[in-house]
Amino acid sequence: MKKNKILITTHSLSEAITKCVINNRQYFDETIAIVSLQELMTDYTIFDELTDSKNIIRWNKGNDLCISNADYYLLNRVLYMPHSLFNDFISQDKEYAQRELEAYIGFSFNAFIGVGNKSPKGSVGDILSLPQQWDSIKNKFNINVPHYYWGPNYHNHLKNCDELIYSSIYNYLNWSSLNNLPYQNHVFCFNKPKGKPVFVLSIGNQQLVNSDFEFSLEIKDELCKIVAGIYYHYGYFIFEALFFIDDQINFACINHEIIQSSKNSNYEKFVCDNLISEFYKCMN
Repeated sequence: MKKNKILITTHSLSEAITKCVINNRQYFDETIAIVSLQELMTDYTIFDELTDSKNIIRWNKGNDLCISNADYYLLNRVLYMPHSLFNDFISQDKEYAQRELEAYIGFSFNAFIGVGNKSPKGSVGDILSLPQQWDSIKNKFNINVPHYYWGPNYHNHLKNCDELIYSSIYNYLNWSSLNNLPYQNHVFCFNKPKGKPVFVLSIGNQQLVNSDFEFSLEIKDELCKIVAGIYYHYGYFIFEALFFIDDQINFACINHEIIQSSKNSNYEKFVCDNLISEFYKCMN
């Protein structure tokens, strides 16, 4: 397989991986094109060719740039569909326009060889809900996960527990037990994991551990081993995993969005050192 150029598609130029590549253009010796959804809608002309034998995707930007699935591998960093893309549409057309764009990027991304491009709506890929993550991770890696309840409020057997977090099953950012009991018939809640938070960024088979406190080398090695196992088991090329550490490792969640790790002083060097090499390993 020839070593094609790389196309990064993104929902925003401020997305952490995208922004790092933009900030370090001089570091990369590969030819990398970056296209946001906004740019695809406004700056590119689409000349796709569809036949019974193959689909050729062509996005032209003036006379200077032609992006095609014949020449580029795809690294997809579209994590969601920004509502701002449809601000110029009249109200009754916004939902239709969004569905049309989702259908197109799902089709066109799938025509590329690449990473994170197989979702029907074009996003990086569906990530498991918190209950699904906990059940799967516990069975696969035999580590501690939060106890949770999801169902009618009046059957909630955890409601009198300390450090209880009320949330939603796809909220990977809420780890505060200070939120009030919701006045809802159905609730999702879980025990806040014990210990201090540690974030681990994974790119392919490389890990960057982020923590504000010191812990043993043995725990660090175990964290990296677990995160490597998550990569191999679930196939997530880029993700951030949250753990809580006391005298043992407590798993919290996996998230495609890179939030805390981008604040690490070694973050950009880690991305620059590993993104391209790990990406091409996936293509071989």
